[in-house]
Amino acid sequence: MTMMNGDATLPSACGFCALLFGRVVGSVSLKPLGEALLQLKQMAVAQERQRTGVGRHLLAHAEVWAQTSGFQLMVLNARIGAEGFYAAYGYRAEGEVFEENTVPH
Repeated sequence: MTMMNGDATLPSACGFCALLFGRVVGSVSLKPLGEALLQLKQMAVAQERQRTGVGRHLLAHAEVWAQTSGFQLMVLNARIGAEGFYAAYGYRAEGEVFEENTVPH
């Protein structure tokens, strides 16, 4: 699997793709919310590649990028059903359930 960086020179956002044999199998976007605060957005893994480590690698890559870029805190809105994935890596749920793009989070 190969990680491809998006345009990290953009001050508003950046993204990463996971490639397997030249095919995108996962992606994630990162949006700065402040000098030290970053939001992980739109993380997705192809259905046939879920539970194979693609999401773990994307999350780890995003965390390393965030840390080396000077961000101190990363937040995210996990869809209902994905909270266990993030909890396994130390993230914790806060707040009430809400809808984003008609999907419960």
